Amino acid sequence: MANTPVVAQTLALIGAATVLGVVHSMIVPSNLTLDTEAGFTVPGAGSRAGSVADDGAAVPSSTAADEADDPVQMLDAEPVTAAAPAEGAGHKIGLAQAVELHGLAMAGEQVLFLDARLESDYEAGHIDGAFSMPFTRLGTDEGIDTILMLASPGDGTLFVIYCTGGDCEASEDTAIRLTDLGFDNFAIMADGYEDWKAAGHPVSAGTGGP
Repeated sequence: MANTPVVAQTLALIGAATVLGVVHSMIVPSNLTLDTEAGFTVPGAGSRAGSVADDGAAVPSSTAADEADDPVQMLDAEPVTAAAPAEGAGHKIGLAQAVELHGLAMAGEQVLFLDARLESDYEAGHIDGAFSMPFTRLGTDEGIDTILMLASPGDGTLFVIYCTGGDCEASEDTAIRLTDLGFDNFAIMADGYEDWKAAGHPVSAGTGGP
């Protein structure tokens, strides 16, 4: 009976650790690593299949005649096989690459831009057409329902995720949440929103999106 207080204290510590673990899993993505070498696939079939080249230009798989009818111009590129969209080299992309992918998104392709910053930052200004999706939102039922309204795992949708750039890890945290939900096709902008805005690319303000 003399050991009863020790047992009680041990059980209390175990209980506290369990509670802390649950709270931590709600705040920090469960998958703590991200395979940055896996690459990504640019959606498209037939004449729209292609990849993003190292210099930021999208690589077309169409003929010159097809490109003439294409609202999104594929510049400075070598042709690739149309039957299989090519993969990007790792998840990180530059500003020029993001601009090409934004053009695809605006043309109605399966490319979605996700803003991983705080909602208040998103409302102050965001990439035109982007959805507010910090990783904390993807840890809620509302956030999960929203992302599943936009895309389904395995449907080929490419998510382009950005935050403030530089040392900001919010984009990777959102990407990790996406992998937890079964999505694996995403690109992360190395440059941030301010770089995008400073370069004169399209921006919007307000809530917008789902």
